[in-house]
Amino acid sequence: MNMAQNIVSSSTCPSDRLRPINPRKHPSRFSEIVSAIARTESMIILSGDVALSNAGLLPLDTSIPVPNDQADTRRVTLSNLLRDCDPSTVRPEEVPASKLALLNSAMAYRRILARKAKSNTFLDFLKRMSDEDRLMFCVTTSFDGLEAESATGLADKVIMLRGDNRVLRCCSRGCETMSIDETMLLDMAMSNLGTVLCPGCSKKNVKTAKARRTGNDATRALRPAVQDSITQSMMLSDEVALLHQAAATCQLLLIVGAPPRSAELLQLARDLASAIHEAYGAVILIDTEAIQGSNQYEHIDIHLQCDIQEGISQVLQEMDLLPVNPNATTSHQADDSDLWFNAINNEIPRQVVPQESTYLGPAHFCYRRVDENHLEEAAIKEHPLDEGQSSEEDDFPFYEACIVFNMFSRDLSPPSVSQAKDDFVCFNCWDHSKKGLYPHFVRPVARDKIESVDLPWPRLALVVYYIEQFWPQAKHICTAIGSLWKQMGWQVRNHTAKKVALV
Repeated sequence: MNMAQNIVSSSTCPSDRLRPINPRKHPSRFSEIVSAIARTESMIILSGDVALSNAGLLPLDTSIPVPNDQADTRRVTLSNLLRDCDPSTVRPEEVPASKLALLNSAMAYRRILARKAKSNTFLDFLKRMSDEDRLMFCVTTSFDGLEAESATGLADKVIMLRGDNRVLRCCSRGCETMSIDETMLLDMAMSNLGTVLCPGCSKKNVKTAKARRTGNDATRALRPAVQDSITQSMMLSDEVALLHQAAATCQLLLIVGAPPRSAELLQLARDLASAIHEAYGAVILIDTEAIQGSNQYEHIDIHLQCDIQEGISQVLQEMDLLPVNPNATTSHQADDSDLWFNAINNEIPRQVVPQESTYLGPAHFCYRRVDENHLEEAAIKEHPLDEGQSSEEDDFPFYEACIVFNMFSRDLSPPSVSQAKDDFVCFNCWDHSKKGLYPHFVRPVARDKIESVDLPWPRLALVVYYIEQFWPQAKHICTAIGSLWKQMGWQVRNHTAKKVALV
């Protein structure tokens, strides 16, 4: 019995798998997290195009018509055009003028739609958090600028990692990006597949002596200030540096939409999560899809599996119910500092679970199936859960019953219920050599894992440093080692750190 008390449940260790909280399956827990989000005084939001899906803009993978000389059309996507014309990976001289003109036309049409876009629940939430001075930064992979345009004071709080489609620039060194108003005046020319040279850089080129002139019309052609992917220079920008400083005093990182998959954005999310966790904050994900490959997203504490707009709407409703108390006491502020620490640790109580003792009381049958041929054995009055007749298609989930007599028996004529009760023996007392396989279904004890207090589980923290060309190998090592340890039921945390080569 002393040894049995040294057994504790898996709740004494953090779960190695992110379990989603569904509002239909876990309504009370879901409401608790929504209430905590509504009470959070400082947060950083990480979002993308999926949060703006119902604002009136087309997805990047939507096909656009491409005219050619044969008067028929072929179709490409805007995402492909951005990749083929990205100046960080393709030299401007290598991009055909027709392809750049098509990109400018598609992006000009997108700018026009963005100015007419309607607000949605997410943008309303963003505006309200900014107005109440509870939003520190909004980091987005969207380049349409809807987040920055949703409120007056949001422009300085929105970090657009992939650039800004509201402005144009060329590929000349030292190009001064055109303003939003100047870009708006060129939308009509861009929409008609026209090529426009950067006026500022063209003027500088004329004033420069011919021997010192650099570039050509391809480098001075205007294009959207947008990249296909997040560049390393963006990760080292002053905006991201301020973001890291803000994370040290932030309570919540709210990820809206699917978690980041690119190596740069995933590393940024991990760095922000690490700083927020040090301040006893939390990382919450809101998305409808279940996370694939959860070992890459161990920095996420809770996944609210619901529609983005519906989840944000419930947060706004909860904010409306909060009392307005400008004269908050010091103790109330102290409670707010532990808000997410208490909310996360409230999910699974940490407790010692001794081994269950042998039950010697009377037997109670929570369910037993009644056969039509043995209705006299039903004893309906003694067991009101039984029915006098069983339906032709019995859809009862047998795995939820405590005991199912003769479920695995090959005998076509099962014994009566009373006979099955008299003949029942446990699995350990069953004579396998004479009677063969055990015929009954017995529900196992509801325990995921056990761990001894005297001999704790092994734990592994793995840090892999890599350079860019060996990222697949580094990822494979982390996946292989993490999978092996998780198969053994052991906890593992892996972290990848990219080394920047010095030239």
